[in-house]
Amino acid sequence: MQMTFSSIMKTMLHQFLYNPNVHDCGWITISTHRTPEGAENTKELHKAEAQKDWMEEYPTEDLRVKHPFGHNEDWRIGLTELSD
Repeated sequence: MQMTFSSIMKTMLHQFLYNPNVHDCGWITISTHRTPEGAENTKELHKAEAQKDWMEEYPTEDLRVKHPFGHNEDWRIGLTELSD
C-alpha cells in the first residue's frame, strides 16, 4: 500500500464539551472548532452565561454558599479526529 500525504495528515478538531450533571449525565458536544482557542473562547462564553444565570437564581451570598457555582457541572475541551 502506497502512503500519500493526505493519508498521513489527520484533521484534528477541538470540541467544547459540557456536562450539566456529572453524576447523572454524559458530556454533550456544544461546538466543534479547528483551533483550541476557538473552543476555549466558546467554553468561556458558555460558562459566563451559566454563572450569570446562577447569580440570578441564587442572589444572596448565603444561597451561593449553599449552592456553589458549577458544583455538579463540567466544562472541558476534547480533541477528536475528523474521519473521511
